[in-house]
Amino acid sequence: MSSLSNQKGLLPAGLSDILYPNAHIQSKIIENLLDVFSSYGYLRVKPPLVEYEETLLSDGPGEVLKDSTFRVMDPLSQKMLALRADVTAQISRIASTRLSHLSRPLRLSYSGDVLRVKGDSFNMERQKTQVGAELIGPKSEVIDAEIMLVCVKALKSINIDNLTIDINLPFLRKYLLTGISPSLKHTINQYIDIKDKKSLKKLKFKNLDIISKLMEVAGDDLHAIKYLLELKSKGILADIIGHYLTVIETIIKNDKSKTKGILDSFKYSFFIILLYVLLSLPFHISDSIDPEILNVIATNVTLNIFLFVVFIYFAFSLFGFYELKLPNNWINFSDDASSKVKGTTGIFFMALTLTIVSFSCTGPILGSLLAGSITSDAGATQLTFGMLGFGIALGLPFGLFALFPSALKFIPKSGNWLSSTNIVLGFIELALALKFLSNADLVSNWGILKRETFILIWTLISFITSLYLFGIFKFPNEVKSKIGLSRRIFGFCFLFFTSYLFLGLTSNNNNLKFLSGFPPPTFYSLNNTNNECPLNLNCYKDFYEGKKFSEQVNKPILLDFTGWACVNCRRMEENVWSNKEVYEILKDEIILISLYVDDRAELPENKKFKLRRSNGTVKSIETVGQKWSTFQYLNFKTASQPFYVLMTANGRILNEPIQYTSTKKFKNWLEAGLKMNNNN
Repeated sequence: MSSLSNQKGLLPAGLSDILYPNAHIQSKIIENLLDVFSSYGYLRVKPPLVEYEETLLSDGPGEVLKDSTFRVMDPLSQKMLALRADVTAQISRIASTRLSHLSRPLRLSYSGDVLRVKGDSFNMERQKTQVGAELIGPKSEVIDAEIMLVCVKALKSINIDNLTIDINLPFLRKYLLTGISPSLKHTINQYIDIKDKKSLKKLKFKNLDIISKLMEVAGDDLHAIKYLLELKSKGILADIIGHYLTVIETIIKNDKSKTKGILDSFKYSFFIILLYVLLSLPFHISDSIDPEILNVIATNVTLNIFLFVVFIYFAFSLFGFYELKLPNNWINFSDDASSKVKGTTGIFFMALTLTIVSFSCTGPILGSLLAGSITSDAGATQLTFGMLGFGIALGLPFGLFALFPSALKFIPKSGNWLSSTNIVLGFIELALALKFLSNADLVSNWGILKRETFILIWTLISFITSLYLFGIFKFPNEVKSKIGLSRRIFGFCFLFFTSYLFLGLTSNNNNLKFLSGFPPPTFYSLNNTNNECPLNLNCYKDFYEGKKFSEQVNKPILLDFTGWACVNCRRMEENVWSNKEVYEILKDEIILISLYVDDRAELPENKKFKLRRSNGTVKSIETVGQKWSTFQYLNFKTASQPFYVLMTANGRILNEPIQYTSTKKFKNWLEAGLKMNNNN
């Protein structure tokens, strides 16, 4: 029995088990190497273990390993399969087929086991773990230097120092092996690949001496440069030797100039931030041309419907049904420019490339920020600060990690948590989409999305999000994973929010002050009411009618410039005006005139007119909202809402107009205006 047990424990020659702690150490080494590759922009790919023999061993990288490759018969296709003996051939296939549409240079990284019929002089093991990075692109000193520098950094990340440079790039062979028979060329290539100088010297062929010398260009960087200079001085492949010299010098320069690297990283960060801020400038320009333009944009029905559709599109992108992409020629242009242009300009184009490439991830968030800003009261200013914050969040880490490279290990690895985050953001995008549909509904007074309907849909979205976080269901493209503590905590948060919304839907005592401004106003309700004024106050929606009545009753006027889609207006009404003392003043001591600057109702034909601005342009006044927004700007030189003016019945301003503010300040402002009115 013991003999049989021992036999079961045997493995074929060249194969072995990797046990703890070696297996753990190997995993950490692979992780470190891939992290370095990723930091340089190398995209991870994972080819299969087996492929069709004719594909894997075709001319190119796979041909060299034909004799080292295991073959098996596929029972399904009845075709011969080959177990990969090297991953490079697979990367070549992926680059030329599946990823042929991507711009060059193309950066790919990988890790995986390979199996060979026999080991080599370096390692007798037949199964090996291969980790690599491939840079596929045009011949260039910069590209050659980059891949070598990446390898140096990767090896140093696993504590391998005292590295040497070994110059033996594949494209040399086409210069040195011309006019040689295929069989001899095959043998020479095999010896070069395994650095077998002894066997190579036994062969007789042209350029043997040169190849032997090039294989000896190994050692520290200074030794390599010295040897190459000697070869160049002898006229041996002078152009190619010059190419190699440039490569090595570039590596040394980049590797040793840490200060420059840190400075370049901060330049990279700065340009990323700058690019995002620049996106907001057109809105400032348009705002300066026409102060009312952002308000027009914010309340435009067509635009709000468009944004509603766009946000739905963003949401399903975050759900993983498709990927947002900008045109490939944009990427190609910026990437080519970053490769060809040196210095600060090249760094700018690198930042531009990142900005374009990352659009698939940042697009929904940027779209939300852009749409939310231009449809808000702060407009272009809010957009600029938002873009600045986003740019800092994206760009600054590059500079900080250059200063503190050890901090890279604390960055959370991508995984299921990232997919879950995207999906939660997708649900949030759905909720935000509803706000734009609500804006269009409010300014057009369609009545399709009353306050109760809006809150009900938000309640359902929040509840479904909590179910997802608890793992009740998953999306088709998701990998099943364990529901961790943090995900459960967020699930309970969304469940609590669901309860909050439900209570606001069913209870008259809870008007959802936490969300004030987002749902439609309380008077825009399924419950039919003749009063369409905030908090059931009495109000006028025409300045001249309200002024006439104030003269009759001799009460001061509160001129309320507001909007159906104005978030801060709803916050003031539901959080400030609802205060008992403020409400009593509004109800009993003043005449409230609410002028909606985004009201799309058309004016009667006899009341439409054209206004010539000071800059010579002509504006057509055709809707109620245009009338009151123009009235506000001409009289008070502002186009923002909410905007409050206290005046006497005859139109004299009592105190300085006020905008969005706290309950205490608004109450004091009202009382000061009333006191001024009584003194007169």
